[in-house]
Amino acid sequence: MPMITEATPIVHADPIPEAADVVVIGAGIIGTSTAWFLGRQGARVALIEKGRVAGEQSSRNWGWIRQQGRDRDELPVVMESNRIWRRLAAETGEKDLAFAGCGLAYLAEDERALARYEEWHDLAREHQLDTRMLSPEEAREACPGFEGQWVGGMLTPSDGRAEPLVAVPALARAARRVGVSITEDCAVRTLETRAGNVSGVHTERGPVRADRVVLAGGAWSTSFARNAGIDLPQLIVRSTVGRTHPVADRGLPNVSMPGFATSRRADGGHTVTTGNLVEHHVCARSFRDLTKFANLAWKSAANLRLNPKPPAGYPGAWGSKTR
Repeated sequence: MPMITEATPIVHADPIPEAADVVVIGAGIIGTSTAWFLGRQGARVALIEKGRVAGEQSSRNWGWIRQQGRDRDELPVVMESNRIWRRLAAETGEKDLAFAGCGLAYLAEDERALARYEEWHDLAREHQLDTRMLSPEEAREACPGFEGQWVGGMLTPSDGRAEPLVAVPALARAARRVGVSITEDCAVRTLETRAGNVSGVHTERGPVRADRVVLAGGAWSTSFARNAGIDLPQLIVRSTVGRTHPVADRGLPNVSMPGFATSRRADGGHTVTTGNLVEHHVCARSFRDLTKFANLAWKSAANLRLNPKPPAGYPGAWGSKTR
């Protein structure tokens, strides 16, 4: 299936409504799911996307529905997300929203990494998650064919995956069926306010009255928020993900190990990546938010590559229009 780009034919071309209960900016997985949930509750929702539904990160990620390794504060949220994904296909009638409960395995090649997994395992037990530690033999059995001197690992059988390329478009179809208005190829430029309160948005095709707006613009959210006088710090990074041709099914879980991670897709191929290696294109925002992300950048220094000039059209690129 071809990737979703700005050259992809427009699927959703609803006229911009004069008014809505809620305007959702951005039709990635966050914006589209927000619109669907609100629409199910009877709200009049306008979902407005500057490009295509799932045209950026939401169709290009690993597809993992992951509880394992999460921060203490976000673990309860992603556990609920896992439960939602398991019933989403049935609730929407969309088979492309199927949850594949394949599990997730982390492999450790030294005692230091294994100690981190054991520490997180204590958190998993607090939340009664089904995570278990793996011995070297169990790690090899869980992930056959992955060569390495594994000292152990960690496995969460209840973790799984979805299909990023088809899941969000499927959720958009479900949202339309519950009355959500969806408009692609139409950028929201800025918020409209009255007496200090949100009163709507202004789009490329005119205004929409609404007293509630959800900003789900992904990497573009910082630029939009700045137009409204809101400081929304973001450190925008990019990682590389590849796709293989279909291969024989070996019953593998999602797998992460030093320098490599993989997940099997429904078409029989695998999504593969170098894992934690990311690049950051230095822009004006990098300097404005330096103090906020300095500690994180330092901790991630081994996996962070800095590039001096963002490519044209990249979020935050020098000289990019923000309105």
